[in-house]
Amino acid sequence: MDKPNIVFLFPDQFRSDFSGCYGADWLETPNIDRIAADGIRYTNAFSASPICVPARTALLTGMNAIKNGVTDNLHNLRAD
Repeated sequence: MDKPNIVFLFPDQFRSDFSGCYGADWLETPNIDRIAADGIRYTNAFSASPICVPARTALLTGMNAIKNGVTDNLHNLRAD
Protein backbone atom coordinates (compact mmCIF):
# COMPACT_ATOMS: atom_id res chain seq x y z
CA MET A 1 0.00 0.00 0.00
CA ASP A 2 1.50 3.32 -1.05
CA LYS A 3 -0.71 5.53 1.08
CA PRO A 4 -2.86 4.43 4.01
CA ASN A 5 -6.59 5.00 3.97
CA ILE A 6 -7.80 6.82 7.06
CA VAL A 7 -11.46 7.03 8.04
CA PHE A 8 -12.55 9.41 10.81
CA LEU A 9 -16.05 8.98 12.20
CA PHE A 10 -17.44 12.20 13.67
CA PRO A 11 -20.98 11.40 14.80
CA ASP A 12 -22.62 13.55 17.44
CA GLN A 13 -23.64 11.92 20.71
CA PHE A 14 -21.87 8.63 19.97
CA ARG A 15 -19.99 6.60 22.54
CA SER A 16 -17.57 3.88 21.53
CA ASP A 17 -19.39 1.33 23.68
CA PHE A 18 -22.45 1.86 21.49
CA SER A 19 -20.87 -0.20 18.69
CA GLY A 20 -20.43 -3.93 18.40
CA CYS A 21 -16.66 -3.79 17.93
CA TYR A 22 -16.35 -2.25 21.40
CA GLY A 23 -18.61 -4.78 23.08
CA ALA A 24 -22.19 -3.58 22.61
CA ASP A 25 -24.28 -6.69 22.14
CA TRP A 26 -27.64 -4.94 22.36
CA LEU A 27 -27.50 -3.25 18.94
CA GLU A 28 -26.08 -3.99 15.51
CA THR A 29 -23.41 -1.83 13.88
CA PRO A 30 -22.18 -4.08 11.05
CA ASN A 31 -20.52 -1.38 8.95
CA ILE A 32 -18.57 0.15 11.83
CA ASP A 33 -17.66 -3.35 13.01
CA ARG A 34 -16.36 -4.29 9.55
CA ILE A 35 -14.21 -1.15 9.30
CA ALA A 36 -12.82 -1.87 12.78
CA ALA A 37 -12.10 -5.52 11.94
CA ASP A 38 -10.23 -4.62 8.75
CA GLY A 39 -8.20 -1.77 10.23
CA ILE A 40 -6.81 -0.40 13.45
CA ARG A 41 -9.15 0.20 16.37
CA TYR A 42 -7.97 2.47 19.17
CA THR A 43 -8.91 1.82 22.77
CA ASN A 44 -7.55 5.05 24.28
CA ALA A 45 -8.20 8.55 23.02
CA PHE A 46 -7.57 12.09 24.14
CA SER A 47 -9.38 15.19 22.97
CA ALA A 48 -7.86 18.60 22.34
CA SER A 49 -11.03 20.17 23.74
CA PRO A 50 -14.11 19.07 25.68
CA ILE A 51 -16.24 21.11 23.27
CA CYS A 52 -17.37 19.56 19.97
CA VAL A 53 -16.36 22.11 17.30
CA PRO A 54 -12.93 23.02 18.75
CA ALA A 55 -12.10 19.31 19.17
CA ARG A 56 -13.02 18.51 15.57
CA THR A 57 -11.24 21.57 14.23
CA ALA A 58 -8.09 20.58 16.13
CA LEU A 59 -8.18 17.14 14.50
CA LEU A 60 -8.69 18.59 11.03
CA THR A 61 -6.05 21.34 11.29
CA GLY A 62 -3.48 19.78 13.60
CA MET A 63 -3.62 22.95 15.72
CA ASN A 64 -5.16 23.43 19.14
CA ALA A 65 -8.14 25.75 19.68
CA ILE A 66 -6.06 28.77 20.72
CA LYS A 67 -3.83 28.44 17.65
CA ASN A 68 -6.61 27.86 15.08
CA GLY A 69 -9.00 30.41 16.65
CA VAL A 70 -11.95 28.07 17.16
CA THR A 71 -12.46 28.17 20.92
CA ASP A 72 -16.19 27.46 21.14
CA ASN A 73 -19.05 26.13 19.04
CA LEU A 74 -19.85 29.59 17.65
CA HIS A 75 -16.52 30.35 15.96
CA ASN A 76 -15.65 29.54 12.36
CA LEU A 77 -12.26 28.42 11.14
CA ARG A 78 -10.17 31.28 9.76
CA ALA A 79 -9.51 31.27 6.01
CA ASP A 80 -5.75 31.08 6.52
